[in-house]
Amino acid sequence: MLHGNGNGKEDRDKATPFSDVVGFYCEDEKAPSENDFIVCVESKMKATKSAKHRIQEAIDGANKDRLTRLAKTLIWLEGRYAKDGNLNMRKFIERYSKPVGKKTYHKYYKAFTIIDKEFENAEISKSISNADSIAIIVVTMEELKNIYECNLKGIIESV
Repeated sequence: MLHGNGNGKEDRDKATPFSDVVGFYCEDEKAPSENDFIVCVESKMKATKSAKHRIQEAIDGANKDRLTRLAKTLIWLEGRYAKDGNLNMRKFIERYSKPVGKKTYHKYYKAFTIIDKEFENAEISKSISNADSIAIIVVTMEELKNIYECNLKGIIESV
């Protein structure tokens, strides 16, 4: 996806703004349902030694999604699809961005952290603040930095 950088030109190196991952579920494409939902995920990674508390950062980001960023993401997606001329997707996003008069849908917020196995104990032993009970998913992997670098290299070479 492209992201406008404010000067009228597209910046292909910039990430899509606001929420990291948003997944949509609709029970019936033709009519909103109270069973429809959005899952919004804030993700963080820790592949090298640092003082950063990535689990807490993911929780804090998920709270920002809950308070403001999901709404901004929906508005941005709606505008993006309108600009691209994709009226079907624009209408689909409106189902969630403008739910007035439609059946209520549910919103779920998640914090997702991928941590190199070497830093697992240090990271999970830190205290966290999670007053809004954001669901936290922590995945550990051996040699995370190497996996990341190999995948990035493979992506670049495939272009």
